[in-house]
Amino acid sequence: MKEDLGLTVAAIGIVLAYRSRQPLGIWLAVWGVAWFGIASLIVLPMLNPDGHWAYAESMNLAAPSTSFFHPEKALTLVLLVVASGAIALRSPLVLVLLPTLAWRFLSDNSGYWGPTWQYSAVLMPILFCAVLDGITACRSGRTRWMRTYGRIAPALVVLAAVALLPQLPLAKLVSTQTQFSNSRNEAAHAALARVPDHAVVESDIGLMAYLVPRTTVYWVGNKNPLPEYLVVDLQSGSIPAEWSSVEDIARHIHPGVPFHTVFSRDGYQIAQRIDADH
Repeated sequence: MKEDLGLTVAAIGIVLAYRSRQPLGIWLAVWGVAWFGIASLIVLPMLNPDGHWAYAESMNLAAPSTSFFHPEKALTLVLLVVASGAIALRSPLVLVLLPTLAWRFLSDNSGYWGPTWQYSAVLMPILFCAVLDGITACRSGRTRWMRTYGRIAPALVVLAAVALLPQLPLAKLVSTQTQFSNSRNEAAHAALARVPDHAVVESDIGLMAYLVPRTTVYWVGNKNPLPEYLVVDLQSGSIPAEWSSVEDIARHIHPGVPFHTVFSRDGYQIAQRIDADH
């Protein structure tokens, strides 16, 4: 449950008020905005050691990166339209997508912009509710072409799903030997075994969750204390492509501090700070 979903609840309330012409939707919108405020201005700052809502730092409305005219952002929007057969645009429920798209596109974190990762998970149920509502609206439309499109839209949505499937993670299930090899699994376990308990570690997202229970872990994307170990997954850890090795990463984020590679296998690499040997 993310704090921004309060704004999604508010958007649902606005759509309900528009459709029903009743005030209860407005109260739901107020409720959603209130909980967004409570979460982002009170709860999350209390949980953050720095005492503020961390996401606000990534929003710079004047920065070029926040422009909506970016290829990755455009791809996300195009895929939403294609996946819905464009008929979702006929429903006001499509407006409920806007809060999630807004916080993603206004961030300077490029990881939020594209269709990868989990950030579209909250969009898809909304999108397909809008599809169903749009089909109903089209089938009762005033023009013949709209009623016709309402009848063929379900087939187009299924066709779009089939066409997009090879590009989606679900398609990996047809080649489990390649996509879920035992060698990567064994390498991950070996890498974790190379990091001692209670060590101070800087890591990408690849093995971070497995290190947290027994070490002090910092994410490489932040400004962190000097770690004893640097742990990365060059294949799936969301490391920038220009960083080709763990020692290269160490030179970028800890210039002048000597690290040497102590583990490298199947994309997993570990570097230990040289003076941490003693």
